[in-house]
Amino acid sequence: NEQGAYRRLRILQGTSIPRFYGTIHLESPSQTYDIVHPVLSSVFGIAMEYIDGHTLEDVQQDSELSQARREEMAQSVLTVVRAARKLGVVHADIRSPNIMFRRPDLSAVLIDFVHIALRGSSMSDIEWAREVRSWSAMRATRFLLEDARMHDPTPVAQLARNVQADKLTGWKTYNEQREKMDPSRRDKYYVRIHTPGPDWIPVDDEDGTIHQWHIR
Repeated sequence: NEQGAYRRLRILQGTSIPRFYGTIHLESPSQTYDIVHPVLSSVFGIAMEYIDGHTLEDVQQDSELSQARREEMAQSVLTVVRAARKLGVVHADIRSPNIMFRRPDLSAVLIDFVHIALRGSSMSDIEWAREVRSWSAMRATRFLLEDARMHDPTPVAQLARNVQADKLTGWKTYNEQREKMDPSRRDKYYVRIHTPGPDWIPVDDEDGTIHQWHIR
């Protein structure tokens, strides 16, 4: 699964995720077999890029970072999670050690793709959208960033977290209300995400694609 994730995310390698070089197989020298347990005589692993940077835990303790800069970094993390999802990968182990920021620009890097969900080759857009929602990776990431004092959910975002989809019309009313908001205020608190159908859930665009408004 981990190799599959890196292959799916090839376009993000070297920037938003580590560069994946391949698999490795290490064997202990024959003369050590008598002192090494057989289970340890052969080790399989993967070779990947070393990330010169800071973990989320390191960054949250940096008192010199302004809150505005912290929010920029938090948004870059959310962007990576969204990009991976769009490419068919849900990171299912969002924790502080798995979020890093490269030196010197502090751009976000997501690491450790052991626990993931991969989009199956036969999955439709709607089936994948349901799978993505079931993992709640974006929600987990937001809460983690909020707890780390990197992300300010704002009162609007806090309220939006408690909104539930209507049983008959889904998120249609919620999205239409976002459409009517003043653009400057809306764009401060929400991000527009293209998503699969059905049409009654999101809002139709003029070009025939559909989208939803998600809290930042």
